Parts: sequence; C-alpha cells; structure tokens
Amino acid sequence: MKLVLNATPLIHLTRAGLERIFSLLKEVGVEIFTTSAVLREVVEKGRHMPDAGVVKALVERGVIQVVEPAEKEFLTFLRRISANSLLPLHDGEAEVLALARELKAVAIVDEKAARQVGKITGIEVHGSLYLLIVLYRKGKMTKREVIDGFKSMLKTGYRISPRDHSLIMEELERI
Repeated sequence: MKLVLNATPLIHLTRAGLERIFSLLKEVGVEIFTTSAVLREVVEKGRHMPDAGVVKALVERGVIQVVEPAEKEFLTFLRRISANSLLPLHDGEAEVLALARELKAVAIVDEKAARQVGKITGIEVHGSLYLLIVLYRKGKMTKREVIDGFKSMLKTGYRISPRDHSLIMEELERI
C-alpha cells in the first residue's frame, strides 16, 4: 500500500504525539510519501512548532519520502479546477492528489474540497484517522489506542464538525 500525505495529517498526528504511527506503517509495508510543497508548509512555515522538527526527522530517516509529481498536465488541471470553482486547493493538496494518482496511492487529506476533487478525479482519498485504522487492521494498534489517538488529535487543534465527530466516534466503537 502507498499513501501520499498532505500537511494536516503530518501536523496533527505529530502534535498529538502519534509520530510512531509513521514508523509502524513502514513496518507493515506501507510506503509513505509527501511532496515538497507539503514539506515546506509543515517545516518552513511551522518551523517554530515542535511538529515541524519531528516531520523533518521522519523525512531524514527515510520513513517519509518526498517525491514530486511528474504528471505536470494533471497538476495544472487540478490547479485550474481550484482557480475556477468552489473547490479551492492549496498547492500541497494539488500535488498530493497528483502524486497519489501517479503512484496509484491513497491520498490522505482532511480538507473537504481536496477530498471532493480526489473523488471526482477517481483518486482514493481518506482522512488522517485512516492511518490509525490501517494500523488497527494490521494488529499494530488496539481499538482503545485508535480512539485515544483520535481524542489526542482533537485536543491539539484537529478540527472536525460535531456531526463528523459523532459519526467517527460511532464508527470507532464498532471496529
């Protein structure tokens, strides 16, 4: 399995003290990618935040690979969609979707517009919580650890609507 991560999963999982999940994913054979636009957003813009150093170290250790999308036409198409619609994408989100399409990977993005564009263009998209669910399914996390991890993310500023929060908690109780 291949995953391409946007900034939000990197930021909020590391802020919540869950950076070990990236190594656990690698242990179970998951390849984790991001792009330079995402890395800039996390490391350069957030250089004063502790999570920036954690993400930088994960890249330096090779846990997360930084790759640029080669399909420039599709990237241009995504940027054009963003500029002319109600589905605005940041550069990082456009690059994540383009790279996920290219690698036949899952895009991990939390922003609704990016998820909608991903679905419209046939890219499998999931949010940050999906990473915890993958580890649960692989036997690397318990149900309690997944629930506690989600709650930790919320405490560190991970935003979610009350409706989505209820739906997620109900789903987590069922797993």
